[in-house]
Amino acid sequence: MISVDDIELELNPPIPALPNIDDKTMLDVRYGLIPPFAYAHIYWDKKQREVIYEIEEPILDENESRILKELEEAMRDVINVNPVTENDPKTLIEYTNKTAKLLITELNLKLNKEQYKKMFYYLFRDFVGLNKIEAIMKDYFIEDVECNGVETPVYVVHRVYRNLRTNIVYKDVEELASFVEKLAQKGGRYISYANPLLDASLPDGSRINATYTKDITSKGPTFCFKEGYVQLNDGRIKKIDELFEEAKNSFGSKIEEGNEIVKPLNMNCCGVYEDNLEQKDSVIKSIIKLRAPEKLANVKLSDGGEIEVTLDHKFHVAEETLIMKEAKDLAPGMIIPIPKRIKINGYRQKISTYELIKDFSYSRRISVISTPKIKNLVTEEISLNNHGGNFRQALSQKYGVSNSYFYEIISRGSSISFQVLDEICKVRKISQEDLGELSINVYGGGKKGKSKTIAVPKEINEDLAYIAGAIISDGHLSKNSVDISCYEEGFKDKVKEKLLKIFGKYESYYDDNRVYLSNAFVPFFFNKVFEIPSGKKSYKVKIPEKIFKSDNKVISAFIAGLFDGDGTAKSGLSYKTYSKELAEGLTYLLSRLGIYSYLRNNTKEWRVNIPSYHYKLFSEMIKLENKTKNHDLRELINKQKKEREFRRHGRIPATPFITIINKLKLVKSELLKKCDVSFGRFGYMTLSRTFAEKLVEEFKKNMNKETVKKELGYIKWLLETEQEFVKVESVEIISNNKEVYDLELEPCTFFIAGNKPMNVFDTIRKFTKVPWTPTKLISLHTLSPEMLAYFWMLMEYKANILISGGTASGKTTLLNAIAFFIPPEARVVSIEDTREIQLSRDNWLPSVARTPIATGQNTGEVDLFSLLKNSFRQNPDYVIVGEVRGKEAYVLFQGMASGHSSMSTIHADSVQGVVRRLSTPPIDLSPALLETLDAVAIMTHVIVNKKQTRRLREIVEVVSVDAQGNTKTNTPFLWNPAGDTFFYKKDIKAFEKLSLRFGITYEQMIKELELRARLLYEMLRRGIIEFEEVQREVIDYYKNPEAVLRKYGVIK
Repeated sequence: MISVDDIELELNPPIPALPNIDDKTMLDVRYGLIPPFAYAHIYWDKKQREVIYEIEEPILDENESRILKELEEAMRDVINVNPVTENDPKTLIEYTNKTAKLLITELNLKLNKEQYKKMFYYLFRDFVGLNKIEAIMKDYFIEDVECNGVETPVYVVHRVYRNLRTNIVYKDVEELASFVEKLAQKGGRYISYANPLLDASLPDGSRINATYTKDITSKGPTFCFKEGYVQLNDGRIKKIDELFEEAKNSFGSKIEEGNEIVKPLNMNCCGVYEDNLEQKDSVIKSIIKLRAPEKLANVKLSDGGEIEVTLDHKFHVAEETLIMKEAKDLAPGMIIPIPKRIKINGYRQKISTYELIKDFSYSRRISVISTPKIKNLVTEEISLNNHGGNFRQALSQKYGVSNSYFYEIISRGSSISFQVLDEICKVRKISQEDLGELSINVYGGGKKGKSKTIAVPKEINEDLAYIAGAIISDGHLSKNSVDISCYEEGFKDKVKEKLLKIFGKYESYYDDNRVYLSNAFVPFFFNKVFEIPSGKKSYKVKIPEKIFKSDNKVISAFIAGLFDGDGTAKSGLSYKTYSKELAEGLTYLLSRLGIYSYLRNNTKEWRVNIPSYHYKLFSEMIKLENKTKNHDLRELINKQKKEREFRRHGRIPATPFITIINKLKLVKSELLKKCDVSFGRFGYMTLSRTFAEKLVEEFKKNMNKETVKKELGYIKWLLETEQEFVKVESVEIISNNKEVYDLELEPCTFFIAGNKPMNVFDTIRKFTKVPWTPTKLISLHTLSPEMLAYFWMLMEYKANILISGGTASGKTTLLNAIAFFIPPEARVVSIEDTREIQLSRDNWLPSVARTPIATGQNTGEVDLFSLLKNSFRQNPDYVIVGEVRGKEAYVLFQGMASGHSSMSTIHADSVQGVVRRLSTPPIDLSPALLETLDAVAIMTHVIVNKKQTRRLREIVEVVSVDAQGNTKTNTPFLWNPAGDTFFYKKDIKAFEKLSLRFGITYEQMIKELELRARLLYEMLRRGIIEFEEVQREVIDYYKNPEAVLRKYGVIK
């Protein structure tokens, strides 16, 4: 206890006895750090859903805060005792008190006794102590204090409650840099931009480790286009930022002059020739992510088109001729050509029936209805196992079924368990897709007393596409059924007819106005094949990717299903939705049929409108089954009046016609009479097509027509081109801090892109980069749920993983996905050459290597080796290294041996290659260190179904390495390229090691892996793919696994 006047500071408070509570949600303890001023309050925060370490200090009102700031500024000017070098705290406290009272008098500051006591505490904290963390440093239970930079909470490692977030945040880089300098001085060290790494000890023996500049740790000093689509040639539309990331993950990237470039293979888009706007399948030679320009142009068109582009982005403008203008030179009223038709030929989409059923079997028990092909397969299996006529017992033991099981399939036509059928196909090396059309029985998840048999479609035809459209518009997916509202005549009949034809059944209720199919497989089917979300979907639905890739007949049927549901043809033909993504996608889909449409947005509601001159084409291309809407559409068509009806759409720019009239010196009034058009039509910016055609006929009669031959050629193009001519509504120059993208094509320089189809030249704005989630990788079939569950277990129990593969094989993508499974309270340090790792956590210190700041010298250089050595002094729970290739590998494996869970990537295409690289110069690790590695994941770049993709080829466990470098391994997971399937054997050596280390039985670990695999699969099935959604579920699982498993129906 130190007393100054009537102020007492307890700098060595008694150590309290803290409860060790199993249920963290019940935790609420408080104890003194510098009583009576500073206390630690540790409690469960319901909002953050974690235990918080809160420093409670005197609360200052606005006036007191102002006085403290003034007093501290004055103290810095007059103080002549160095608190860094003076070791006697009593001397420092007395000096601070004396100086503060003199300054209060000089500055005429009005403070009562209680106010001064609060002021004195903060002066002591900031001048004598270690600023914001002084109270923490007095806590006996604190083993480590961690600050990862500005705008992130300081974390502490508590002896009893481990990693805890605090309420202390450094919000200013200068404040934090100044504090790090103070730490360096107290530790007798020097830190600067050229020497940014600090390792020292404070006078009380506390170890300090710090980095100083933002280019080393991207969060600063530390201590301890509107979204736009690109039309691809396979029918899909892809957001430009997603296209870049997809290409980068498949093909890798390189940096040139600060821009990131991806050169994809076999990737094409719908290109557009600059001179005549004809479309041509074009090769995407490169996708370039350019550094953020300071300014962009936001261009809005009268048809709802909107795009944010660089100021020099080129647009076609229809004036006297077709000219090019840069975005910064556009003005409202200018007319821009927009494509009516997108010339892409899709094809019938096959459904991987067997794979779909297998995925469904993870959550439901199912059997397959016997067919002649299945019976033949079972007969052959009986023959192969009929040794001495005892096949029943042999097959019973082999497949875990009753003795009569296979006999009943052959003789009575009983259904066969899917798991048994799957195993037979594996043993016989038969492709499951060769089994033909399948029907299945689902146990549970249907209507009691009703048949559980359901047919499984193998192809997306017109009937299935129509039902998908109807569900997206007026349907609902629940856990065990699909429900479609069909109130209007014709609609309900067609829904019933098509459900019966596709799945073999349907039912209805609510006076026959709602048609449904009760079978758990059906909602699963529509969710997986057509990406339709379960439950509330109004704002989330979109055009399914398989529909975009389909032929025009299927597309027409799908649109018919949409319009029969939520379309209208009362006063005009349009489709209403709350989903922006669905509305924008529909404009692309209609363009595939040559139907132009425009967008309108009214607060939350989006509407896709078909202009009147396309009513007839719509009725010819899309057959509405809803009799009311079909009748209304015919009425609209019958009411059309040619020129006057089409005042806004299907019109031709007037300027070139006026140019010819002036050149030929024609009299406008006489032309109007000859064309049978009312007076004043030349005052409009556009002309009706009929009027334009009549004018052309008059021009051709003129004896001087040769003088306007060029202009007539341009008008001929205007009349024949499949472009809609749309006015620019507004152009706004806006500030920007996001990267932009550019496509390099061959042979075209333009391409179809935008929030609705446009002829786009160079760049579209992106949204923030987000790494792919574990469930996203499952959806891409990069790896299986079991593989990810295995990595999850390894991460939780602090195993060591190396991800190996060639260039652009997806190593970093997998590393980011596995990092999702790091426990939320853990301290993570990452080290890279260039920033690629993205983690969503506060307690993460991302470090990046730096080249020398002086040419030809090593001054200021911070390499991976230095960063890695430095990182292990910062008490990390997990260390992630972007790639190991040199001496830093030795430090990494030393860290593994000392208990720091580590992950990294390495260039090698096999485990033997990994061991060879690690055990030979320049890395040259000993066999003992190599044995600290638990698992190696081998990523590979492959071609599946004629498409470039990536797969996790195998996961190999390192069991032992002898003195000669011979490695004993185990492979629990393997990708089979023949069927593009993943094999999993329940022999996991890493689990055996971890069970000994943590006292958990091997059986418990296998069971936990299977539960987590089912959970990941169920998350994917329910559409939990986005970054924050997946991260939230993983965090919740660590805090209450049973609740999450119940939430997803994995356990009851």
